[in-house]
Amino acid sequence: MLLAHIPYDRICVTPQARFGFHQAHLASATATLWAGYSAGIRDWINARGGLTPDFKWMGAPDTYQFFHKC
Repeated sequence: MLLAHIPYDRICVTPQARFGFHQAHLASATATLWAGYSAGIRDWINARGGLTPDFKWMGAPDTYQFFHKC
C-alpha cells in the first residue's frame, strides 16, 4: 500500500529494507494495489511468478533499482 501512495523519489531504503508483495483477499483490492505499482515493480513481481497469496520479498540490491539509498 505504501508504494501506491508515496512517490518513489520520496522513499529511501537501507540495505535491510524489504518490501513484500502478495494478493489481497479481494480481487478488486488486488487490482487496486497492482494499479498503484510502477511498471518496473510490476515487471519485478511478474518475473517472480506474479502476485500470489504468498509474499514475494524485494530486498537489496533489487530495491536500489527503484529507490534511493538512505
